[in-house]
Amino acid sequence: MSDRYLNMFTKLKEQNEGAFIPFVTLGDPDIPTSLE
Repeated sequence: MSDRYLNMFTKLKEQNEGAFIPFVTLGDPDIPTSLE
């Protein structure tokens, strides 16, 4: 994990807060379908 993320998660933990990390998969099953 990069220092940037580690620092942010440490800061959030100290403040008793969480983080929302969206994850989007493109190209499954194909790009045109993903773009719909």
